[in-house]
Amino acid sequence: MSQHQRLLPLAIAIILPLLLLNVAYAQTKNVELVGRVTDEKTGDPLPGAVIHIKGTTHEVLSDNNGEFKFITGQRVPVTYIVTYVGYKAKEIEVDNYDHAELKLQGVNAQLNDVVVVGYGTQRRSDVTGAVAAVNKTALGQPEVSFDNLLQGSVSGVAVTQSSSQPGSTASIRIRGGN
Repeated sequence: MSQHQRLLPLAIAIILPLLLLNVAYAQTKNVELVGRVTDEKTGDPLPGAVIHIKGTTHEVLSDNNGEFKFITGQRVPVTYIVTYVGYKAKEIEVDNYDHAELKLQGVNAQLNDVVVVGYGTQRRSDVTGAVAAVNKTALGQPEVSFDNLLQGSVSGVAVTQSSSQPGSTASIRIRGGN
């Protein structure tokens, strides 16, 4: 057996793992997807906007300048789903790695909505306190009493039973003891 024939298995044993490592690294290389979220009319940045890559669990918030950055293995084209309070949610497809400018359109219809409060009705724009809504489907479930329907369905509302006896009165506290 010549010296070349003896070195061939050794060379294969050294080179093959290096090639496989290179292929594995190429498949997991991360890229940066960056952009900025602004108001469509004024061009002002929207800090705290939620940017989600459709079909994944990747989600980030924009910073104070409306800027966002994903470090991900996603390849373009990707579809961003952008949401922000008081603005229309938008799906935007991006087909390059350039800086994406995402412009959202404001929705003013919420200010004219009517809100039913504990002591009457008000326009949404006139409500100064915290308002919580109970989903209509949650109220349609069969329960013994209304307080059982409220229990666990609204944040800030604590419903406690005075005793374990069925039909006993409940104590309902909204946002603390006041």
